[in-house]
Amino acid sequence: MLRAHPSKVLKYEWKLGTRLLTIGQLDQRDETDYHVRALNREGYGEYTCEVTNEAGAGACRFLVTGRAYAPEFYYDTYSALWQNRPRVYGFKLQWTQQNPLSVDRIVAYRLGIKQTGQSRWWEQEIPMEGAIAKGELITHNLTELIKPEAYLVRLTPITRFGEGDSTDRTIRYSGERKSFSV
Repeated sequence: MLRAHPSKVLKYEWKLGTRLLTIGQLDQRDETDYHVRALNREGYGEYTCEVTNEAGAGACRFLVTGRAYAPEFYYDTYSALWQNRPRVYGFKLQWTQQNPLSVDRIVAYRLGIKQTGQSRWWEQEIPMEGAIAKGELITHNLTELIKPEAYLVRLTPITRFGEGDSTDRTIRYSGERKSFSV
């Protein structure tokens, strides 16, 4: 937004969604800024700065979020399924993280597992040491899966700002061929 000539007072407003955060007039500085003091779920959303004078109005919008993208399961794992006892099998779960550097560092994943047809979830947190690189393949072994049951697996990334988007996958034991389906 350019100043009008002769110089007229510029007014600005900062909003989060429709909620007014601050209002004021520009002085000699010709700029305004707004500091997000605490980034949390209540602070996520679209921030708008509207600047107005007699010459017209202008606005800038910024989308602020700390939610991590959903992980992406890897389906081509060699020897993903194994048998360690007659009625029990294990599965090598592998995934990559979509755009891991676009939000705050992922500190852990919440792994949820439930037997298909059941309502109760079993959850476990998988801590992550250090930053995850783009394209990095992450592996976690699921053990003590009962034959021939199928399981729904849910994986959710966690940053210090909270949970990100989840992704689900179904794992099925399919007999002596030691294969699985998705």
